[in-house]
Amino acid sequence: MAAALDPCSKGGMRRSAARGGTAAAGVAAALAFAGCASPPLPDPRHAAEAPRDELPAVGVDGWRGGEREVVVALPPAVVLRALTEPALWSATLPHLLAFEPLPGAPRAPSCARVTQGGALGTATYTACVARHEDSVRFWIDRTRPHGIDDARGWFRVSPHPAGARVRYRVRLRIGHLLTELLAGGTIEELALSMPERVRAHLEGPAVAAR
Repeated sequence: MAAALDPCSKGGMRRSAARGGTAAAGVAAALAFAGCASPPLPDPRHAAEAPRDELPAVGVDGWRGGEREVVVALPPAVVLRALTEPALWSATLPHLLAFEPLPGAPRAPSCARVTQGGALGTATYTACVARHEDSVRFWIDRTRPHGIDDARGWFRVSPHPAGARVRYRVRLRIGHLLTELLAGGTIEELALSMPERVRAHLEGPAVAAR
């Protein structure tokens, strides 16, 4: 039944986005995109600031998400720098098929075109990140085709006796009812897995070098 729906109608979706496309917000990190245009919005890559620190409440108006915290055995400055580097995101986003950094002006938010998926299908979206003192914020570029209504969040890094405390908060609103029913929980869990993926990626080389 899902295949008969108009992918760009209010209730429509592509089968690949519903069954095969997952990404973390961020990153994030765990988002399914159907390639339908959203209403025109200012391109966040051209904005002086990333999205505001305040995030929508979970459970209100269809927003999903949560918060996680990990300790990384590296200095906070190293962790913050890594969170803005394409190499980290290309190594930690789940089910990654393609990762293409997009050109941008100096000091502008960094964006990349991301494709994720597997045998059941693929999903493509544009993710942006920007550093603000002790935090790195991320969001999707809603001016480009996407099949999820919105996603945003942040990593906040502070000193810890063992290295760096990394707090992570993410919000996502899927938008399509059928995708929400079939894969909403999976997308949310993948988005919430990003801090552990980041910790494992960053500590791997550090542990191996000891």
